[in-house]
Amino acid sequence: DLDKAVALDPDNAGFHLNRGVARYKRGDYWLALDALETALKLKAPAPRVLQYRAEAHYALGNITKAVDDIREGIKLAPKDAELYTALGLFGLRSRLYPQALKDLDSAVRFDAANDKAHLYRGLAYAGLGDYSRASRSFRLAARHAEKPVDALTLLCQSERLRDRQRNAIGECNRALQVDPEHAPAFIQRGLAYFALRDYPKAVRDLDDGGRLAPPEPEALLARSIAHV
Repeated sequence: DLDKAVALDPDNAGFHLNRGVARYKRGDYWLALDALETALKLKAPAPRVLQYRAEAHYALGNITKAVDDIREGIKLAPKDAELYTALGLFGLRSRLYPQALKDLDSAVRFDAANDKAHLYRGLAYAGLGDYSRASRSFRLAARHAEKPVDALTLLCQSERLRDRQRNAIGECNRALQVDPEHAPAFIQRGLAYFALRDYPKAVRDLDDGGRLAPPEPEALLARSIAHV
């Protein structure tokens, strides 16, 4: 228990950092900030403290403080891929896609196996409507991810939007091999089958996806038409 550990050793910077991260992950952002401030005063590794402090600030809507923290961390650790990834994610969330790509390009330059940075790059390219580059980034994310189901499903969607339906189906098949109950993969594969006018398979997948998670409007429409 981190609270007990801190009580027993209140000057341990690592305990305060870990408590701050734990509080952040469970959504206690103000308490996370308090623990992270203490960790920083006790000389915990500043880049990591600043990264999680930035995440907590962002969750509380303090976007400027979040960005400032990440940029301060980058000054201290200019080749830290995780910091560039976090900064790119902030840009992605704000739909500042060109800026996000600039930061995420730095992330993969310093860590070519950074699956999250590749995934976020794919989302940024998709936000710009460049599905060809989005697909390339999602492939890299899937290659490096320990559990590539999300990257494969996004690759399926990107290929579907490129009107490469057979490729899309293949990527969704790979995603479902990783997680046989991944609803978005069923939905995307169903939409690909629908585009190919293979309505029985479209209905099967869209029904399975809808059973596992609430379907999106596009999936509901396709399912209704395929049932006719």
